[in-house]
Amino acid sequence: MNTMTPDRTNNSIQHHNSGLRNDPGHRKGPEHLYNARLQNTERQIARLKALEKRQDKLDVIFMNRKAPERKASERKSPERPNANAGNHKTASGVRSKTSAHKSATGNRQERRNVSLRRHVDERRKTAHLKRQKFFEEENIRLENRAKRLAGKKKQNQARTYQMIAAAVGLILAGVFLEFLVPGSILKRKQIIPDTPIEEQTQLSEIQTDLFPPKEYDTLNGITEQQLLWDLLMDHFEGNKNAVLGVMCNLYCESEFKASNLEDYNNKIWEIEDNDYTELVNLQTIGKKDFLESRHIDQTNGYYNKNNLWVNKDGGYGYAQFTAYEKKERLYGFAENWFGPGGEGEDYKFNIGDAKMQAHFVVHLLESEEYKKMDHMIRTAQTAVDACYYWLKMYEIPHDPYNDGYYTLAFDRAASADEIEAACDHSD
Repeated sequence: MNTMTPDRTNNSIQHHNSGLRNDPGHRKGPEHLYNARLQNTERQIARLKALEKRQDKLDVIFMNRKAPERKASERKSPERPNANAGNHKTASGVRSKTSAHKSATGNRQERRNVSLRRHVDERRKTAHLKRQKFFEEENIRLENRAKRLAGKKKQNQARTYQMIAAAVGLILAGVFLEFLVPGSILKRKQIIPDTPIEEQTQLSEIQTDLFPPKEYDTLNGITEQQLLWDLLMDHFEGNKNAVLGVMCNLYCESEFKASNLEDYNNKIWEIEDNDYTELVNLQTIGKKDFLESRHIDQTNGYYNKNNLWVNKDGGYGYAQFTAYEKKERLYGFAENWFGPGGEGEDYKFNIGDAKMQAHFVVHLLESEEYKKMDHMIRTAQTAVDACYYWLKMYEIPHDPYNDGYYTLAFDRAASADEIEAACDHSD
């Protein structure tokens, strides 16, 4: 007899299949992995069903198997009148032998049937145990997979929450920094000077009385262009190509105007060069605001990852010094120039003074930091080469041609003949 009917087997298989399809952990995985796993499981189930059908067929064959038919000579013949009917002893003896033979044959067949039934039961029981073990292992695997997916989901949620918390922290830090240092993150709309306008005017008049004013562009009868030429010729020991390489770059940047503010900032700040310079000199625009290219209305810069201020515009002076470090060096040189013991100590502080900035350019070329650049410019064979070394090793501007400043050097050196004709009076 079967220990598991076909109906119960089909029900268990259907239940297992429905469990696979309805398992939320199974559906949440990639679709192709889920389909492959489901097909593999269905193939295994189909293989087990085929084995079970084959076993049932064998059971039917074994159960319906009959005892071997007797030989024709041993079959019971129909009763005929026996001539020796009177010999009862002989007939009864034959009948007793036939009955004994039948009994022995029946016993063997019964023992064989019992053995076959036992064998079939053991095979069916083994198949059932294998099938049950397979389903248990599959359920355990699916449960573990669902747990892993749930764990990954929790990790992703935790990571998302951490990112949101970090973003909120950065926003709050930015708001706090903007509150402490206005204009450090967002553009500052208005900065009210600490000193009222009337007091600033009085302070300016006092400073004018104490120190004689020094006019822009008044250099004892020579132009700013000529002053630069003379200083650079002395520095480069008469190498005109080196002098023209530096002066061509300064001409393209500021047209030899020491108080020149970047044209873009003239427009957005709505202020002229001399007015801006006067505000810096009077400390209405303080040193920090000057270094960070910040005006009364707004600024255009940011702090980098090293917490250093980066100017996006606000260039000033002969070389349109824009970077914080370069403007800081210019401002410090001006403080020493107009300070005690400086060449301009008898004059009031003037960040746009032509003579001071001309000496500052020479000071840069003589510094240890730009010693290599000074050597390359000094040994240049053409003005184009000198222009290229200045662009590549000091100014490092935006390259519109994107070819490593080669084309830009040719463009800037185009004014070399004009500058030489205006400044070189050696003939």
